Amino acid sequence: MCAMEVDSRQPDLVSEYMRDYWIPLSHTVDAFLHPSSQTSPISFQETFTLVYKCVGEGHSDRLHHDLMQAVTKYLKRLHVDLVQCLTSDNEGRQDQGIINMIHVFDAALVDYIKAVKGISATFSYLGKYFAQKKNYKTLEDELTYMFCLEIAEHFIHDILSCVERSPPFTLDPGLLSRLFHNLQTVSRDGYGTLYSKLFARFVTDALPRMQEQDLQSHIAEVHELQAQMRRELEQSNACNFESIQIRNPSQKRSADDCE
Repeated sequence: MCAMEVDSRQPDLVSEYMRDYWIPLSHTVDAFLHPSSQTSPISFQETFTLVYKCVGEGHSDRLHHDLMQAVTKYLKRLHVDLVQCLTSDNEGRQDQGIINMIHVFDAALVDYIKAVKGISATFSYLGKYFAQKKNYKTLEDELTYMFCLEIAEHFIHDILSCVERSPPFTLDPGLLSRLFHNLQTVSRDGYGTLYSKLFARFVTDALPRMQEQDLQSHIAEVHELQAQMRRELEQSNACNFESIQIRNPSQKRSADDCE
């Protein structure tokens, strides 16, 4: 009889969890992940209190699972959006698709880092519970790792290849600086270690601390980079001049007439 009573209570426990805890908490998660949406989250104090009660009622594993599922769902939608940037018609220019993707990627990463900070703060008791009881990494570490796993790992090579081969100022330097710093943040310096030379152009501490014997080679690299940028700038100016001549052939004829 007791076993039957316990079994009959299971659906009620699930529905109570959904009604009293996850549904209101999910609105807060959605508001963090979609800052421009019309979702009305509950206050920080209410969220923290609900998380505290939810963990205290023994729903910590379920809450953690639902939180991870909500974030994963968001990241998978973002992945689709980024792929569409790469595959959509960009006037026959493959690089334009990558550039569009980088802009979307950068904006999404900025929003995601803010969302992670908000979620980690409001769900801090859940993170603390897992850290103490299950020897778990922090909630912030887990959420940033999810971005690397679901998003960055799939697009990092396209981004880095585009940055390496594109002429200067194809992408705004401020955007690139922010993007590389944020990639360094979510990867916990992992990408900076793997792609140290490229990251060093935008992140000051991407390379190991320089020793005295490295100074001359560093100066040579700087000179080579400056020379490369000058060559690319001259090439870009030449292309622009030729384009103007093609569009306005009368200017060239006028110059010839003067001779």
